[in-house]
Amino acid sequence: MRKTYFISFFLCVITLGLVYFSAYFYSVFVLNDHTIPLETEVISEEEHSEAVLVDTNDTPSVKVNTKLVIESYDLNDYTLSIADEELPMEYIGLTRDELIAAISDYCSYPTEEDISAGFESMQLISFSEDKVIVRKSYKPVILPEQFYLMAENHYVSVYYDDRETIYMYTGIALDSLPENVQREIVSGKFIPSIHELYGFLETYSS
Repeated sequence: MRKTYFISFFLCVITLGLVYFSAYFYSVFVLNDHTIPLETEVISEEEHSEAVLVDTNDTPSVKVNTKLVIESYDLNDYTLSIADEELPMEYIGLTRDELIAAISDYCSYPTEEDISAGFESMQLISFSEDKVIVRKSYKPVILPEQFYLMAENHYVSVYYDDRETIYMYTGIALDSLPENVQREIVSGKFIPSIHELYGFLETYSS
């Protein structure tokens, strides 16, 4: 009887040992194999999110060393001149859209120098952090080179070379001029250049 008891007890101990080691083996090797990919996937997702965030915020903008090129386009003779200019401080840090807005504001309030040059418009041609190209279009006022002196109400008037469009009223009385000059003016005295026009005015103005 006692022998049978020891055998039963020994078998119980072996069975419990097998159950314990089976449970330990399953938790260490089987469960860990399934959890490792989950951790790796989470880390990979976080790294991907960070990479996307950096790309989104990396918007090109004007830098301190960005080269500014100004194209000046003449609308009268369709010629284009190109020159490098100093980058305005207010352009630094602007993105493409912000620079377009700044250019639009300038078109509303150009400088006196540009106005006197016949400024018409300004537009962005090319944008990068290395170089910005801006085109200014001008339509300069073309002064006439040929005129006619004509008599009008006993005074001398200056007309463009079409003899119909008035250029200026001189205030010079016709009868104050030499008779030969009066006859020329009555017939329409041709003046070939603006320099000769002002030479005549200086000579006969009182």
